[in-house]
Amino acid sequence: MSEVILRGGTILTVDGGSHVLAGDVACRDGVLVQVGGAYLPETSDYEIIDATGCAVMPGLVQSHVHMCQTLARGRADGLELLDWLGRVVWPYEAALEQADVAASARLACLELLLGGTTAILDMGTVNHTDALFEAARDAGLRATIGKAMMDDAGCPAGLREGTRESLAESARICRDWHGRSGGRLRDSKQRIHAEAV
Repeated sequence: MSEVILRGGTILTVDGGSHVLAGDVACRDGVLVQVGGAYLPETSDYEIIDATGCAVMPGLVQSHVHMCQTLARGRADGLELLDWLGRVVWPYEAALEQADVAASARLACLELLLGGTTAILDMGTVNHTDALFEAARDAGLRATIGKAMMDDAGCPAGLREGTRESLAESARICRDWHGRSGGRLRDSKQRIHAEAV
């Protein structure tokens, strides 16, 4: 059993009453066991983090993320959406190998966590979706991730796929990842796949 205690911070509960508390926040084996007041560790396996002068609050939720696009940030700013997609984003994503998606996703996870985000909804990309799940798993994020599907002739060949193949790959991703890491990871199409079977 392991305990983490955030000691002495200003606790923003973000509950229905917008309560602000003083004191400690304690977790045992990743589960909150006390919010507010003074907490005494119940085991010899504990860590105390001094939160004096800090706000302690639940993690933020980012509901629109494209972790695979982190390495493309700042490219072609100022373009209209469809121009930006057609001239920059889709060719970029079509050129990505699995290692590229993994590197982009790991960087995205670090940035999200540094900004206080602990839960995300990622729109995914057509290829290498497993790399997004792996990065979120390794970073400890709570993540709902979907595989993008593209069959339009206007997108680059590297992103175009057949409907049957795309659906089969999406179903495989759901089987492999939905509910993993103690339920932290979910596939955004899980309900659709369950109804289709």
